[in-house]
Amino acid sequence: MAWTATDFAGRGCGRRYEKELETHFRDCMLFYLDGRIRFERYCYGEAACLVFSVWAHGFDADGNILWDREPEFESQKTAIPRVLTDIQEDGNALQFDGAFKRYVKTEEFDEARMPELARDSGIAPSSTPWGQRYLQKNGSPMPTSLTMSAGSSTTASSRMTYFK
Repeated sequence: MAWTATDFAGRGCGRRYEKELETHFRDCMLFYLDGRIRFERYCYGEAACLVFSVWAHGFDADGNILWDREPEFESQKTAIPRVLTDIQEDGNALQFDGAFKRYVKTEEFDEARMPELARDSGIAPSSTPWGQRYLQKNGSPMPTSLTMSAGSSTTASSRMTYFK
């Protein structure tokens, strides 16, 4: 059967599936309503951050993921899933490349939640960086509340003894 990425996007904006039983990395597959797929790998621990991500534009007729470009490094090439081999639990768990570890649905993206998230955080959803919004609102590149006077702006070097 031919699957499309929208089959796994759910009713909202999309869905996040996370690889189960993973200890070193957090591998995620994100499916969006426009048919796009994104693979993300995060590291765990104190330095937890995004390691790399790759975009795909869907599946072919055989279930192969059509990656937009191949990753540069060999470790990244072996990390990304290639073929969707099984759908389990009514689409809540996906198996790629016949591997034992499945990707399990962890989050449903929902456009209706955007106003709720803005209300809870006090910040409207925006793609504009926080610093730019601060400049637009206040007009000062550096908040004066974060700076303090460190003394005279001119140094009286004639009164300093450099050598004795």
